[in-house]
Amino acid sequence: MTLSWCLVPLFLLTLLAYGPGYSGPLLFDDWSVVESNPRIAIADGHFDSWRIALASSEAGDFGRPIAMFSFALNQLVFGPDNVFALKVVNVVIHCVVGLVIFVLSRLVLAALFPSRKQSQIELAALISCLVWLLHPLHVSTVLYTVQRMAQLSTLFVLLGLVAYVRQRVQWARTGASLPEIMNTLSWLLLVTVLATLCKENGVLLPLLALVVEVAVFRGMWAGRENTRLRYLLIAVLAVPFIIAATWLFFPPDFVLAGYAGREFSLESRLLTQSRLLWHYLGWLSFPAPSHMGFHHDDILISRSFWEPMGTWISIGAWLLVLLGSVACQRRCPVLLFALLFFVVAHSLESGFFALEMVFEHRNYLPSVGICILLASLILIPSSSGISVDSRLLVLGPTMILLSLLVLRTTAWSDGITLSGTNVRNHPNSVRANYWYGHWLLRDAESQQVSHPEAEDLKGKIIEARSYLISAHNLKSNDMAVLYLLHYIDGRYFSAAPERPDWLGIMASSANNHILSSSDVNALVALVGCTVDKHCVSEDRKLGVIIDSARNSHPRSLPLLAAHYQLKSAEKQPLEQLESIAKRGLVIDPTDLFFTARSFELLHVKGDVAGMYRVLGAWISSDLTRRDLAMIKSKFGDN
Repeated sequence: MTLSWCLVPLFLLTLLAYGPGYSGPLLFDDWSVVESNPRIAIADGHFDSWRIALASSEAGDFGRPIAMFSFALNQLVFGPDNVFALKVVNVVIHCVVGLVIFVLSRLVLAALFPSRKQSQIELAALISCLVWLLHPLHVSTVLYTVQRMAQLSTLFVLLGLVAYVRQRVQWARTGASLPEIMNTLSWLLLVTVLATLCKENGVLLPLLALVVEVAVFRGMWAGRENTRLRYLLIAVLAVPFIIAATWLFFPPDFVLAGYAGREFSLESRLLTQSRLLWHYLGWLSFPAPSHMGFHHDDILISRSFWEPMGTWISIGAWLLVLLGSVACQRRCPVLLFALLFFVVAHSLESGFFALEMVFEHRNYLPSVGICILLASLILIPSSSGISVDSRLLVLGPTMILLSLLVLRTTAWSDGITLSGTNVRNHPNSVRANYWYGHWLLRDAESQQVSHPEAEDLKGKIIEARSYLISAHNLKSNDMAVLYLLHYIDGRYFSAAPERPDWLGIMASSANNHILSSSDVNALVALVGCTVDKHCVSEDRKLGVIIDSARNSHPRSLPLLAAHYQLKSAEKQPLEQLESIAKRGLVIDPTDLFFTARSFELLHVKGDVAGMYRVLGAWISSDLTRRDLAMIKSKFGDN
């Protein structure tokens, strides 16, 4: 019996180890992409319903339709609001990716260690699969439902690499004709498109294939090493890095535009990423759950080459390690493969684009190379005659990683436990303190509804407030923190003397710092809370806050929508509301909120011709026809 049969119990073990997290909550983007997205609800089997579901996301440049199809299928098969099913399917996908990693590891290690026995190669491949499947770092990818996008993209990338490496092994022995090469490259391009339609990281597949060429096959062709081919492929792999180097000095406008809403610059991001890559390697090599978490905003941002000092040390260390791996390529080729794979797989999300600074799920694909490197260590001692029991090599990592994995999935079992674990591991994180306070408040208010006689509710609210105060002390202008403090004090401590003027602080902050997307969302929530009479109403201050925010972000549709809600609640004239709605449609003719508001206002005025003009503009701007069902509903039963 081959070791590949061990994969079956390994997959079952993985499904069981993730079990505590199946009851966990939906988080952040899960709500907008899955839970509150009506377009993925397939009410019938019509083709148009599926087409609309595929086009239902605005994430990325292409909408990630394959991932959206999987969410729609999930809802159709298991029903809406079935969070358990969403998470179980994610774990099943995780296991499928693990199977592909086993196959890829076996191919790569066989090419890198041709003198080793097949059984040794298979054992190393099994260990690489085991380490990757049970690694606790991947919990924040697998149990964060929306990161199925990253999972599916990784799956297609690895499938593409498996198909390519299989062909390349054959070419290294016998060579290939031009039609064979073109056929393989065509399939590689097709799989790249499929991977990219899950998440944009898929576009890295051709570069990762070049990494395999440079680090694994090294120009081997038809039984001999072709030096020209080797240097040609190295040059091709270097092209994107040369382009990236030119961007350092002449960054394109579309790259710089993204930093307008960030509190860090392009230079700061790149300098910080040099340190973060070492953090990622540390988490992968020494997986202590206390270092992990959903929020890592407590990691310092590099403001210059020398601040903090670890920045230049990190950059220097990367140069030394990469140059060293090139120098040692003949003796330890797997080291160069793992490092190049890790760096290239990180190059999109940890590069020039103005994304959030750090997320654990970015390691889902890059970690594959590191896991192959760690597993390959068992192949190196065999040359010295040292023999290690294969059962120990499998059971040792399994028991250690399984314990750490269960510890972490248990923390993901509910919102209170997850956010509490995060804040204990990252006490200096603004977001960790905020979200724990948020979950405590949410839990207290839900208990207030179900058990209004409970005596400890006030204590829980006070505890929630204390964590929000901690977050405020760490970052005094965070709008989400200020909003919740205003809500709590107004609702539960309105009689307290010398209550802080949280709205005044928000007004000052709106004038004096760049608003992040979470700040904007907090302001929108504040307006909604005030309009719904859940927050203490101070219309003048609230108007000043929204006006200040809109002045610094004039094209922000959420802020303009909040402005509309505020004016509507103030019973402003229809003409003023209509003007705001028109402004929103100028910014984005496809915006649903302002389209619906324009239609409603014209209906109130009895302007039927105007209503048809709005619907006509909506139809002409909805190029993917994803809003067709909503448009039809405006015509009633006819």
